[in-house]
Amino acid sequence: MVKVAMPGGEEPVREGIACLTEVIGKRLDLESIFGAEPSRALDPILLATGGYPRDLLRVVRNLLTSGGGFPVTPEQVERQIDRLAQDYAMALYGDEIDVLVEVAKTNAVPLDNDGEVARFIRLLDRWLVLAYRNGKEWYDLHPMARRDPRVRARLAKPSSIAPSGG
Repeated sequence: MVKVAMPGGEEPVREGIACLTEVIGKRLDLESIFGAEPSRALDPILLATGGYPRDLLRVVRNLLTSGGGFPVTPEQVERQIDRLAQDYAMALYGDEIDVLVEVAKTNAVPLDNDGEVARFIRLLDRWLVLAYRNGKEWYDLHPMARRDPRVRARLAKPSSIAPSGG
């Protein structure tokens, strides 16, 4: 993954955003597709994909093939982000939410028991948890997993687990 936000997704990382914007710019004319200020349309996509290049390319491809015209509108971008969120919601099982919450709060592999580790590995395999190796290794939820109402509700509950600040 390319780090486009600090743990928790609240604080953007401009260097990662610039790097992935450059990747897209090598494949497309940014202004033709995203308008005179490409970052206005592209930054929300970059943040929604969590720096996962495969999702980034998938969302951009869907924008290109959706028939909505160019430059893309904020509504087109949000529609594709919502579509991505639906894909991730369908991949999330209820018994995995506790592990997601722990990862969101600690940015680490849950090592309390073998069952949690196994669930963590399955979440990692399905890209619901992303691994960042930009410097110190840390983990965070895919932004679309964090957006899931079940996860948001659990994250809003007070807990004794303190964030690590990764």
